[in-house]
Amino acid sequence: DLSPVVRLCIVRGLDERYDGYLSLLDLVAPLFLALEDEALAVRASALQILGRVSRINPAATLPRLRRVLIDLIVELQCGGDDFRGGREMATRLIVIFLREEALQRLTRPLVSSIIAALPLAGVAPRLATASLEALGELAAVAHDDSIDPWLRERLISHILENVQDQNSSQKQRVSLWALGKIAYGTGYVVRPYLDYPQLLTQAADILPTTKRASWDLRREVFRTFGILGALDPDRFGSTRKGGGK
Repeated sequence: DLSPVVRLCIVRGLDERYDGYLSLLDLVAPLFLALEDEALAVRASALQILGRVSRINPAATLPRLRRVLIDLIVELQCGGDDFRGGREMATRLIVIFLREEALQRLTRPLVSSIIAALPLAGVAPRLATASLEALGELAAVAHDDSIDPWLRERLISHILENVQDQNSSQKQRVSLWALGKIAYGTGYVVRPYLDYPQLLTQAADILPTTKRASWDLRREVFRTFGILGALDPDRFGSTRKGGGK
C-alpha cells in the first residue's frame, strides 16, 4: 500500500498469535522486506516481529538479522544525515536490537563496534538523543569487561557534555538516563563523583532551572543520584580541593 499508516497498521496487527505461522520459511522473507520500508515505524515493528519469530525459527532469521545489524553499524560509520535521517534511523533500529531479548545475543559480540560507531558529539540533537538512548541500552546488555574500557575514555565525558546542553531538555533527560543505566549495568557507582568532580554540580544545577519544565527531567536527576549512590562529603571535598581525580 502507498500509505505508510496502512502498512504500519498491517504490520502491528501481526501480534504474538501469528508467530507460529510467521515463522514458516515462506513468510519470513516478506518480513525482511518490511525492514526496507521508508517509514521508521514500519521497520521497527517488523524488526520486533522478527525478534519474536527468531525464538521459533532461529535458523531462518538470525543469520539475516546479524547481517542487518552489521549493515546498520556500517550506516552509522559511513552514512550521512540526509532527509530520510539515515544515521538516526539506523541508531533507533539498533536500540530495538538492544531491547528485544531474543536479539540481544546478536549485539553482545559487536558491543565495541556499536560504541565506536555511535555519533555522540557534533551532531543534531535528535541524533545525539538517539545515540544516548542506544548507549543506555548497551550498558544493560553488555558485559562489564566489554564496556568498561570505554567509560572514562569516551562515554562519561560525552554524557556530561550533553547534560550541560540547556537548549534541549530531552537531550539532558536522556543523558542522565543513560548515565544511570551505565552505572547500574556496570557497577560504576560513587566513583563517577570522584573521577568527574563536576558531575554533582552539573546535575544539581539542573534542578533550579527546570521549575517550569516537565517533571520528567527533574525526576531523572533524582533517579540518577539514587543509582550513583551516596558519597562521603569529606572525601568529595578533598577531591575537589585536590583538583580532580
